[in-house]
Amino acid sequence: MRSLIICAAMKEELPFSDEGGDERRLALEKETGVSIRLLRTGVGKVNAASAVTEALVREPANAVIVVGTAGALSQRAHKNWCVVITRANQHDVDVRALTHLQLKRGDIPFEKTSTWIADASLRNALFVAVLNRDGAGRQGGIISGDRFLADAQEAERLEELFFADVVDMETAAVAQACLRLNTVWASFRVVSDAANGQAPADFVAAVANVAQRIEGIVAEGMRNWGKI
Repeated sequence: MRSLIICAAMKEELPFSDEGGDERRLALEKETGVSIRLLRTGVGKVNAASAVTEALVREPANAVIVVGTAGALSQRAHKNWCVVITRANQHDVDVRALTHLQLKRGDIPFEKTSTWIADASLRNALFVAVLNRDGAGRQGGIISGDRFLADAQEAERLEELFFADVVDMETAAVAQACLRLNTVWASFRVVSDAANGQAPADFVAAVANVAQRIEGIVAEGMRNWGKI
């Protein structure tokens, strides 16, 4: 049986976490032959990376899926759409002052890569699920940093620097941890806000009802995994 960790920063974003969730998860495991472990990581890159690392060291998995909400950086990512992540970067890493290294913002010194690519098979399975359930969505890049972004001008600058669609606080850190532990990863995020001054209120409203939607996409994605 293949095994999968589904992780989210907050319980409100985690599928199968409400009343009856265990029964639905077990039924999906039986149907798909995929063992599912749920993990609430906590908010931010350190929490996310350490939680996923601990989980994988304790019991390896075939893949990790990061779910939750994200802010839109560009008009390509419409509010309430699901964006299936193709690649992840950390936007708050900046060592450009060390000019001898000749690095740009987001580059991590002495690492093999500073861009983490989502697993194609799992990503495609999730994207088909998004299109089937929502009728619309997109695939795109995400950037992660340890700050809730609520500034439209900064969002525009970051989109230009990284050509990313959405921003969050965990995905790139999880992706980096997965690479270190030879585990593939994928992610999709529901666009909760436009990373502007209205973002805090929009985020609070969106996160209250997002877990059920995420669960539906995860379930169909698991049925698609390996078939697309």
